[in-house]
Amino acid sequence: MTTVANLRILIAEDSDPARAFLADNLTADGAGIEAVRSSTLAIRALKTDTYDIIVADLNGDTLELVDRVAKNTPIVVLIGVHDEQARVRLLDRGADDVLLKPFSYPELCSRIRAVLRRQEQRQPRVMHVGDLHIDLAGRQVFVHGNRVELSQKSFDLLRALATDPTRVFTKAELIETVWKNAYKPAATRTVDSHVGRLRHALTAAGLPRTPVNVWGVGYRLCDAPASLEMAA
Repeated sequence: MTTVANLRILIAEDSDPARAFLADNLTADGAGIEAVRSSTLAIRALKTDTYDIIVADLNGDTLELVDRVAKNTPIVVLIGVHDEQARVRLLDRGADDVLLKPFSYPELCSRIRAVLRRQEQRQPRVMHVGDLHIDLAGRQVFVHGNRVELSQKSFDLLRALATDPTRVFTKAELIETVWKNAYKPAATRTVDSHVGRLRHALTAAGLPRTPVNVWGVGYRLCDAPASLEMAA
């Protein structure tokens, strides 16, 4: 089984044949691929897009890439020699898996699926932001213990904002995270419309005006410092 369909995968590989091999096979299996020549270019790509997982060859900038994404995006690092010290260093810095070259394509897909399963298992099932409770597994939202009816996209938008309640998310980030689309200026109206609906539903349920509009930048869930608790 090599299914990786619908995953968005960023490949950072300095070997042209290896990069083409990975991109061609993953694309053929239904993944959306961005393939670049180095970890430096991968870091640049992450400034404008989001991915489900990164597959990166070990090079001079890979540790910096691992440091930047360890808390947000899973990463599998490919190494060309059996170097236990390098493997341990990568795992200690936050790499999710290290795969020794040469490897088979089915093994790479298996490692990708295993990493994503582990990440899903680590995700919280319930998020609490003050009196707002978000049941991720059941896709239900409660305010003061009362259920709030939300559309699918409004729920996804709330979940994205709740991951870091006081951080300002740009509209481009929300378009990529919630709608899984590349940023287009016209799409910002879609974000504004859904934020308005979400705000109306939460305000009607008794929360202060939220999400908060940060003019010229984007939105955050709340102004005051909020503790985000995660429950299994």
